[in-house]
Amino acid sequence: MAEHVKLPNDADLEQSVLSGMLLDPESAETVFQIISPNDFYQTRHQIIAQTIHDLQSKNDPYDITIVALALRENSQSKQVGGAAYLKKITMEAPVPTSVKYSCEKLASLATKRKLAEVGSRIIQVATSSNGDGDPLAFAKDLIAGVAKSQTADRAQCDWECLADLQGKEFPQPKWIVPGILAEGSTIIGAPPKIGKSTLCANIGISVSTGGKALGCFDVEKGSVFYISLDDKSERRLKGRIERMLPEYNTTWPSNFFYRTDFPKADEGGIEMLRGTLEKHPDTRLVIIDTMYKFLSGKRDRQKNAYEIDVDRITPIATLATEAGVCILLIHHTTKTRYADPFDSLSGSIGVQGTVDDLIVIERDRTGFKLSTRGRSLDDKEIIIERHEPTFTWHYKGEACEVVDTDNQQAILDALRDDGGSMSPKELMKATGLKRRTLMYNLNRFCEQGIVKTIGYGQYIITTLQEERD
Repeated sequence: MAEHVKLPNDADLEQSVLSGMLLDPESAETVFQIISPNDFYQTRHQIIAQTIHDLQSKNDPYDITIVALALRENSQSKQVGGAAYLKKITMEAPVPTSVKYSCEKLASLATKRKLAEVGSRIIQVATSSNGDGDPLAFAKDLIAGVAKSQTADRAQCDWECLADLQGKEFPQPKWIVPGILAEGSTIIGAPPKIGKSTLCANIGISVSTGGKALGCFDVEKGSVFYISLDDKSERRLKGRIERMLPEYNTTWPSNFFYRTDFPKADEGGIEMLRGTLEKHPDTRLVIIDTMYKFLSGKRDRQKNAYEIDVDRITPIATLATEAGVCILLIHHTTKTRYADPFDSLSGSIGVQGTVDDLIVIERDRTGFKLSTRGRSLDDKEIIIERHEPTFTWHYKGEACEVVDTDNQQAILDALRDDGGSMSPKELMKATGLKRRTLMYNLNRFCEQGIVKTIGYGQYIITTLQEERD
């Protein structure tokens, strides 16, 4: 190849990836799933990467000292600059914020170098006076060889032993709102105009100030980014925040950032968001309102709805995991009511399967029912209530507890209003409760001595009976 042609490479990025593997050996597995040692441009970087790869593939623990010793044993220490160069890398080169992103960039540079070399050979054939052979077929074979070599370099992988998993310890998930919102990707779905945007803004203010979410849960303080694509009116946003803030007893937070315009995910939005998170490592929450307005509108007609949804949402879910933040995607539910509330989320089953956690909000006679499900969340239902004057939301309790309390209160109110004894049929009519729910609570009252039976199938409050007697 002509000497004046500079092959694409990034020495700083190569040092950064090597620094990450030397300081955090666990990152080596991720690195070698994406690139091979030959994908490094500098020869000494290839040698260091190959040495780490050999140690990692044998499941041998390593650090900078062990790598330096292995290089010496292979008579390669002088070629790479010895232990001094390894130490220089770890001290001067920053560890990559996203190992996956850095390795994908190195892989892209390696592919470009191979294509440049292939291009040089194609030019030689195209300008040669020798007319033997088919030059087009030759060019196709060379390019196909690049693709094949890239696949071959990454075709091998190491398998983990289940017995080794027993001794591994993993950090607990980072909670944004304990028991409700964890790091990773979460979809929160609800019917239009139910107030899901204000609910998410409430949570955002709580996180940015380190206060109490839903008036109940202590949360850790961190930066919040709100992408408001559904309502671009800054006037309305300001009005809502002005009404919310007095409830939180705080000033306007300086670490709550927003935009009313943002590129779509496949038009630079993911990379712009990645850059934002790298610039603000204290970020805990990103709110995207709404999910579909952020996702690409392009559709591959060769794919079904499930495949399309998975392809569109996966980059967001991956970014949330890599950055260790919660990306909260505001979404809509359909008008149809299902036995399983999560089936009401708009879109294919790929929407539910691609993200980490799901939250669905429904109207309930006791308030608003918030159902949770996912990798970090238990299947549960809680009741929250909305305070209209301040646009704030408050936690009332687990759905089973709140419902039981309200049902019991309705029964006691009906018995007091009647002033005498009532049959189950009369109580069902007065309270609107189903017979099973009514009898369950009446039996509990009888066990507690609050209500007693008179004759056959008549119930009265115990204190009222005592007053009669």
